[in-house]
Amino acid sequence: MALPRFVRLKNRRLFKQVLQSGHALVSCPYYRLLAIKRPVSIDSAATAAPVQWGCIVSKKVSKRAPVRNRIKRQLRHVFRPYLVDSVTLNEYQALVCIARQAMADADSPPTADQLAWPLKRAVARLQDKTGPK
Repeated sequence: MALPRFVRLKNRRLFKQVLQSGHALVSCPYYRLLAIKRPVSIDSAATAAPVQWGCIVSKKVSKRAPVRNRIKRQLRHVFRPYLVDSVTLNEYQALVCIARQAMADADSPPTADQLAWPLKRAVARLQDKTGPK
């Protein structure tokens, strides 16, 4: 199942901005998640917009397109609940997930739990930081 259109990161300029000036939100053996925060704005419509997500699986990870596509599907499956329904990640404008070699090198593909635990940990940190004091 594909991500909703409003969540997909398609803007090339924003993609490059995340890659150049984004900070690492999650870094694990399977992927690295870069993020940029939303610009501070008085406009409430800008803060209500959902976070956009993009994925990069380079030919360094695997020369074979079916393997790269499988990795993208796995990552979309893991990130979908955090992108569509979550309010926690709304402080970010865009996220870019960069797959690492370990995703393709594993004898058996990593499970959804193995892929999700670093993201769950990062979301918990964000909730602690933004929660009630």
